[in-house]
Amino acid sequence: MPKCMISKQKKNEVLLVWGASSSVGSMGVQVARVLRDDPQTPVKAVYATAGAANHEYARSLGADRVFDYRDSKVVDEIVETAREDGCVIRHCFLAVGDVRMCQAVVGAFVGDFEGEKEVKAKIASAPVIPPGVETVNGVKIIFVVPSMDDEEERLNQFQYWLGRWARENLANGNIRPSPELRVVGRGLQAVNDGLDELSRGVSCLKLVVEVAE
Repeated sequence: MPKCMISKQKKNEVLLVWGASSSVGSMGVQVARVLRDDPQTPVKAVYATAGAANHEYARSLGADRVFDYRDSKVVDEIVETAREDGCVIRHCFLAVGDVRMCQAVVGAFVGDFEGEKEVKAKIASAPVIPPGVETVNGVKIIFVVPSMDDEEERLNQFQYWLGRWARENLANGNIRPSPELRVVGRGLQAVNDGLDELSRGVSCLKLVVEVAE
């Protein structure tokens, strides 16, 4: 199709990734960046939350703005920044963290959307949604999981996302494996070393024990 015939979406939305320095979150940022760069989507910017030490890493993956999730005013800062940027936030991907924080952010924009649709904002949650989470008017929380009822549909989803989308975007450099890897040793004797390092705390890093030859 000629480029002149492709209608461009109005770019005025932020896609928020909560927990960007986690394994799932780091890929979420990259997927969000791909959507931002696509003229057919309304995504104008990628916002992310991460610990202060990992802000630059989140930016290197494609986040336009990064906020410290430990900041007590982080929700207000995200909302105010989006409004200053002339954007709304109606979609959030929760990789790790407190779903209520995400509800507070997208809930602040529910009144900005016109129309009679009951759902005006969505949160896609990688962790299982905890019981007892209060509902917020206009905000829907979805647990991210492949199709469980239809095996054929589930296989088609894996085939598309892993066999096609991920392969093509890894090959052309749109996405990269993340977070970074650190080899702690080789063989079973290195497992304890890895567990010791893990117990001391690691962030934005995957510890790897190589299989002995």
